[in-house]
Amino acid sequence: MPDCAFEPSSWEMGQHMTEVAIQDVWGFQIFDSRGWPRLAVEVRLTSGDTGLSMVPVGASTGWCEARELRDGNTVFNGRGLTQAVHVIDEIIRPRLRGNDIPNQNGWTDS
Repeated sequence: MPDCAFEPSSWEMGQHMTEVAIQDVWGFQIFDSRGWPRLAVEVRLTSGDTGLSMVPVGASTGWCEARELRDGNTVFNGRGLTQAVHVIDEIIRPRLRGNDIPNQNGWTDS
């Protein structure tokens, strides 16, 4: 049987969660199957582990739904997300860097 290419993460190697914090966060635009911009965010932990989230856009319009932050200019018919990427990179990133993973309840205070 061939060797598996899977590399165990620090979580599986038994590193204590209290030793892990957010090292960096950055946002960027990706494009869906129709060619429209969507938002993606990557998070790197001090353990070296990374997480990637790609944000879908749906038709839900409930009052608790997050509002889209589209550029509103002529690029991509106003659907560009450079403003949203800027918010992630310039406002959210500095507030999350260095936060301990187990202390997520305290993040809203920063």
